[in-house]
Amino acid sequence: MVDTLDFSDELKNFSHNGITLNLDERMQLEMAMMSLRGRIDSDELHFWGKISGMVNDYYVAVAVTYAGQYEFPCKNFYWCLSSNFNFRELPTLSEQHDGIVD
Repeated sequence: MVDTLDFSDELKNFSHNGITLNLDERMQLEMAMMSLRGRIDSDELHFWGKISGMVNDYYVAVAVTYAGQYEFPCKNFYWCLSSNFNFRELPTLSEQHDGIVD
């Protein structure tokens, strides 16, 4: 079962930077995260942040799994667009990206 922490509480962390979400964004994100919570197997689900784009905004969530992990929890990141609020898992890095990241 995934534990979604209080969404309103998490948004307080962003307000000091002048970044806020309007009522529609908050409601859409809360519903999208509840839908994601039902589809994934993780211990916690957090709102990670918002990336403002030219055409659409991007929202990122992170699922944290502690069970079965030895030293560090497993984290999976999910993203959605402001046009549909349908979370999808971020793809893993390819060999092409490994060189740039290293």
